[in-house]
Amino acid sequence: MGTTTTNGSSTPRKHEERELPVKLNEKELLLRGDEMAECELNIEALKIERLQLNKKIKAQIDQRGKLGHTIDRGAEDRPVRCEWRPDFAKNVFRLVRLDTQEEVDTRAMTGTDRQGNLAAVSDVDEPDGDDTPPPRRPRKKAAGRGAKPASARF
Repeated sequence: MGTTTTNGSSTPRKHEERELPVKLNEKELLLRGDEMAECELNIEALKIERLQLNKKIKAQIDQRGKLGHTIDRGAEDRPVRCEWRPDFAKNVFRLVRLDTQEEVDTRAMTGTDRQGNLAAVSDVDEPDGDDTPPPRRPRKKAAGRGAKPASARF
């Protein structure tokens, strides 16, 4: 025996399911709102995590670039002890690496630098281990009140 349809045919009815709009009740609407809020929180947390990962990625890219530059040069910058040495004949100070004695920098001497040498010559026998120039000696004051400055005495 066959199944009859409303129009009298004997072909069976086929069933299928489809995604179709179904009106939500109040409880279902509240539940979907809570789910949406949870998604929003997750999105914000993932954005923060992405920013942190991007910073880590950038740091690694920068490090890779520095290492590549170091490999290309065959050398890297490291702290090296140096010493400023006066060259009075050329009126300059020379910065010399203590490991290779190579000159790495120069600077012109100032008047104070040259004056400091005069005081240092008298203290040559007493090394103090300090690289700072000796203190300045005070200037002599003119005798008496209202005395003319040294430049106006002539």
